[in-house]
Amino acid sequence: LPFEQGIRNYQYVDRLTSFYEERGIRLHREQPGFLTGTLIPPGVGIAVAVLEMLMAAGQGVKHYSMGLCQSLDLFQDVAALWALEEVGQEYLDRLGYGEVFFSTVTHEWMQAFPTDEPRAYAVIILGGIIAALSGATQIVTKSTHEAEGIPTKEANADGVKATRMAIRLMRQNRLPVTPGLLQEKQIILLEARAILDKALEMGDGDPVQASLRSLQAGALDIPWAPNQHMAGRVIPVRDASGALRYLDPAGLPLPMEVIKYHREMLKRRAEKDKTRVDYETAIQDIMEISKMLE
Repeated sequence: LPFEQGIRNYQYVDRLTSFYEERGIRLHREQPGFLTGTLIPPGVGIAVAVLEMLMAAGQGVKHYSMGLCQSLDLFQDVAALWALEEVGQEYLDRLGYGEVFFSTVTHEWMQAFPTDEPRAYAVIILGGIIAALSGATQIVTKSTHEAEGIPTKEANADGVKATRMAIRLMRQNRLPVTPGLLQEKQIILLEARAILDKALEMGDGDPVQASLRSLQAGALDIPWAPNQHMAGRVIPVRDASGALRYLDPAGLPLPMEVIKYHREMLKRRAEKDKTRVDYETAIQDIMEISKMLE
């Protein structure tokens, strides 16, 4: 689907939501997150979520939620959700949509799932812990049947129950703010703002044109995207701790500070694993969670 048509379709949904709002019926619009089944660096995820929210606000939507897919790196996922909330409010205010209410959503593991229930439940439970420790408003849960196809209603209910138990066990605790966590959040903020600022510059301040022109130029790019119109040149890979880094940032307008940081993190993985971190590593990382402990 061409970018223009996809945006037009969502503008119809957003305008319809606004139509109801104008008649006293408040509807909540949820940004769907990523359905690529691959790893999405949080800076890219935040930039896309914010642009979609700005386009919805432009159509009159007043109640919105932005989502990020979990990478299952606890510290990076929490830092990313904190950054998402900060960047979202910042750009709503900047473009004059400060009256829009938004919430944050964390999507449990959206990539390849383990095939057996014990490992799948571990993934689901970690997702609940990430949601609890980040203070996310909402969580989209998964089931132990994800690797097999469409889950049964019973499997979905069990996934919700496991997630709720994990959240309850956290007892409203939040992840302590540490220098490392703040540094990770700062890197994500730098990434997201750089991509958003470049896109809005290319679009002359219009979020729709910003999205179209930055996507067409590769200044906004989605790794492994199934859309044939996407540049698809950005390659993410995990570092030694499991956080997502850019093996190749391609056309993303990232500050040199961010690029150097990612390179240093990947260098540490190479030293730890005593092997090169390359394209093959990136492919392996996509399937890592589903194959762990096999």
